[in-house]
Amino acid sequence: QCFHLLENDVSGRGLCGASHWTTAKQSSKKSSSKLDEEGLEIDMEIFAYPLFLQKNLAERSQGNIKFFCSDVTCKYFPYLQRVSKNCPEIQSLLDMCPFLSVMHAKAHSWKCEYGGAYQEGSGSTIGEEVEQVNSFLSRIAITTKYMSKSGRADMITMQAMSWNKCKLLNLGQALVHRYLKLCKSNSAVKTALKLHDDCVVHQWVSDVQQWAEGNRGADSEHQKANTASVQSNR
Repeated sequence: QCFHLLENDVSGRGLCGASHWTTAKQSSKKSSSKLDEEGLEIDMEIFAYPLFLQKNLAERSQGNIKFFCSDVTCKYFPYLQRVSKNCPEIQSLLDMCPFLSVMHAKAHSWKCEYGGAYQEGSGSTIGEEVEQVNSFLSRIAITTKYMSKSGRADMITMQAMSWNKCKLLNLGQALVHRYLKLCKSNSAVKTALKLHDDCVVHQWVSDVQQWAEGNRGADSEHQKANTASVQSNR
C-alpha cells in the first residue's frame, strides 16, 4: 500500500517494442470476470509481484544475488528506481543487474534482447528456468489429472524437488559443456570474419554495450573502421 501512495499510476498499455503482450503495469483494474477458478489474474503481471519476490530474495541471500531476471524487467526497473527515491529501505535492490529472459525478450524491442546472456558474470543465463520446469512437469499431466487436489500438489512438489536435485548434480558438467561450446563458437566466428585481433572483438562488445545503454555512438571512428574491415574481408 505504501508504494501505491508514493507512486502515481502510469497510464498506457505497458507495451515494449512491437509486442502485443500487455503484462507490465503498476496496478490492475481487471474485473472479477477476468479471474480463473483459483482467483488469480490472467494475462497480467503487476509490478508488486516482482518487487515482492526481489525484496524477499535479497533479504534471504543477504545481498549475495547479483542478477535479477523477470519477464517485465524493462518496465519494472524504472518503476523500482522511482519508488526507491521515497523508500530508502529498498534502494539496495538497485544494485542487482536486471535482464529479460531470452525467449520473452524476442517480443520486446531490440535493446531488451541484449540481456543476461551478454552480461559479465551471468554465465550465459537464459532466464527460462520456469519454462523448463513446466516442460518437465508436463510429463506427469496425464497422471495427475486423475488425482485429488492434495495428491496432485504432492506429486508436483516431488517432481519439482527432483528437478532441482538433478540440476544441482549436473551443474558442473553443464557449465563445462557450455564453456566448451562457447569457445568453439567464438573460434568459428573469428575464422569466418577473418579476425586475428581480440581487441577488435572486445571493442565490438563495448560498442553494443554502449548502444544498449542509450549511448549509441554510431558515428564513432572505431565503429566505422571495424565495419570497413569486415566488409573488406568478405
